[in-house]
Amino acid sequence: MAFGPPEFENSPLAGIDFSWLAVDRDGHVAWLVTAGSAVVPPWVKGDPDDFDEAEALLALPVRGGVPPIDASSALAQWLETARRGVFAYDWSVYDGPYKLIARPANPIQVTGLPIVLAELALRTRFKHLCFKKSPVLKVRDVVACTQSPLPDSAS
Repeated sequence: MAFGPPEFENSPLAGIDFSWLAVDRDGHVAWLVTAGSAVVPPWVKGDPDDFDEAEALLALPVRGGVPPIDASSALAQWLETARRGVFAYDWSVYDGPYKLIARPANPIQVTGLPIVLAELALRTRFKHLCFKKSPVLKVRDVVACTQSPLPDSAS
């Protein structure tokens, strides 16, 4: 059974809990976790090793609290990521969508990230939406996002 458009079938990320970064129209950053079955843009699945640095979000300084959603220990990493100003989404296993798990009280701009993380986030832009107003990211949202090339300094 296909879980997304044909261009996302047979992904090399199938079965792998993988995370990637993106930027919305306001310059805010999201951390998206695939749960081993998510739809990702073609350029993300083509270079999954590039996104190993996404876990470095937890090294960012705490910027503020997180409005209470669920204090479950299973959500600790999403909550800690949001405390650092990043919107944290998780794929709803098997058929999506990406659901907002933790919303930062004080969102960080992509320009406030260390260069390595900023370059990763800037590769994928959701120019058509705002994470503050997006409790879910549907397959059509992922399909509509655009790729930005990495600067020469990242090569």
